[in-house]
Amino acid sequence: GGVVIEGAKGTMNNCTFYGNVANDGGGAFLKGTSSFVLQNCTFIGNRAAKGMGGGIHGYIKNTYSLVNCRFVGNSARHNGGGVFNSGESKATLANCVFIGNSSIHGAGGMSNLPDKKGPSYARLTNCTFMANSSGVTTGGFFSRGENSSTLSNCILWSNTDRDSSLESAQVYCEGAVINNCCIQGWTGKLGGTGNFGDAPLFIDFDGPDNTIGTEDDNLRLKPGSPCINAGDNAALPTDKLDFDSDVDPNEPIPFDIDGKPRILNGIVDIGAYESG
Repeated sequence: GGVVIEGAKGTMNNCTFYGNVANDGGGAFLKGTSSFVLQNCTFIGNRAAKGMGGGIHGYIKNTYSLVNCRFVGNSARHNGGGVFNSGESKATLANCVFIGNSSIHGAGGMSNLPDKKGPSYARLTNCTFMANSSGVTTGGFFSRGENSSTLSNCILWSNTDRDSSLESAQVYCEGAVINNCCIQGWTGKLGGTGNFGDAPLFIDFDGPDNTIGTEDDNLRLKPGSPCINAGDNAALPTDKLDFDSDVDPNEPIPFDIDGKPRILNGIVDIGAYESG
């Protein structure tokens, strides 16, 4: 694969993982008691040939953060075409985009699964899942384990599985907290507040190549999108690494995935991109 990080602490910035192959964790395998941050990284066309985590596999009590990262066209034989989180690991994602990732047996975008000792945890804020696919169930985000996942200010749209492209193909969560998310086919059964199923109105969802789920898809929001000014500011993670160098690690994360201000007009947008 691309890189194995075991028992390490640190930050990796502005890296591209392209076309790597491994049994598990095609792009990156994070394991052990590592505490790692990947910022502004791109994972394209990586593959877990026999297992999980085409882009990233986080495993065995790993703690990691993915900030402003893109996962495009990664694949896994089993679970987590983009990211697979397991083994009591804790994953925090902010301003990340998942496009065109796939899995034969499990979630195409991201999977979060427990092991015999306990749950794994995933906190996703302002992430966009678009056109990810599964050969079986849930193309977008799949999580199992009580109180193990939180989704805030996220868009899950046009993800598909074996049966449909409706709500169950976008997200499957046991005991998760879901607030202020735009989810295709939203029924309300998953609870939470501020969620809806109106189309997000991307600028150019299939890009210049007219193919959904490829790198050139423009998932920024058109004027009039219901996702504009519809998020929850309180859900934003803090700027622990001081990305804007203002010596204030307690402020909300200041940038979107483009490096533009994360909050305009007083209220954060839903999804990885801030409009305007």
